[in-house]
Amino acid sequence: ELIGHTARRFFDPSELDMAREMFKRVMNGESVRYEAKAIPRDGKRNFIVEIVLWPIWENGRVVGAEGIVRDITERKKIEERLKESEEMFRTLSEKSLVGIYLIQDGVFKYVNPKLAELWGYKVDEMIGRSPPEFIHPEDREKVRMNIERRIRGEMESVNYILRMIRKDG
Repeated sequence: ELIGHTARRFFDPSELDMAREMFKRVMNGESVRYEAKAIPRDGKRNFIVEIVLWPIWENGRVVGAEGIVRDITERKKIEERLKESEEMFRTLSEKSLVGIYLIQDGVFKYVNPKLAELWGYKVDEMIGRSPPEFIHPEDREKVRMNIERRIRGEMESVNYILRMIRKDG
């Protein structure tokens, strides 16, 4: 059913200009990778494909193209849900009235504006720094032990009182 047909039959009409451009690039000797909406055999619902094309060379000139087409509809749906989830977290976190942070590899990977404000810093002054730098020396061991217990999965969360050192001392 596919043999002898051009790609026009399989692409959503809105994708035809891009498909032509990609084919021209391949015929000029370039390999390409792109995504496009495709029309299924039954024509009921479009799906998204990733297309990889490369030139076929004979005697130093391009005589055709070969490629791989892969359905990536489900991957694109997952990516969109992840993007929405990340945006929702960011909005919630950035507007929060409490400090929120993420520690990874022993340093702050994320702090929200409220946490930075509470400690008298700008967000970018805290990223990449070790949390113990901001903790009163007498409380550092308690914090270190609680962080280790969380990492080992010994407790889901922990609440305790500790003293912080603000930027102004």
